[in-house]
Amino acid sequence: MKAKTFTPLSGAAIIVAVLVTLLALAFTVRKKPNQQEVVATGMAIIRGQVASDIQVEMEPFSFKAFDDGKHYHVCGKATLNRPGDGPFALNNVTQAVVVSFNRDGRGLAIFNGSDDPAIQAKFRAAFAEKCQTVGGRTVPD
Repeated sequence: MKAKTFTPLSGAAIIVAVLVTLLALAFTVRKKPNQQEVVATGMAIIRGQVASDIQVEMEPFSFKAFDDGKHYHVCGKATLNRPGDGPFALNNVTQAVVVSFNRDGRGLAIFNGSDDPAIQAKFRAAFAEKCQTVGGRTVPD
């Protein structure tokens, strides 16, 4: 008789376990973002990283998103403007930029705005590594 009383409870426990597993999967499986969504995240990182008094204009259609399987990389050109004279003035300076971020949207933008050859070499290396369409890494439109 004990076997009969445990059978409905065991069946209910299995059903509950399956439902909990399905719910957990529904929350962890994410829809892959498209090109626009990845570029928008990259642009938000750029705007959050530069000083608040610098106006940032993204060059239309210059940004492209790439996916290396772990991180997204957004590459393009941005025009920076901080009117005035002096060492911190940026009068419509256009710079190439590489933004790399993880799946949670946390990342860093690297600008090609230095005259230092070592920094320029670092930027060129980052651009070559992250912004080339190698193996079909381009994020779909």
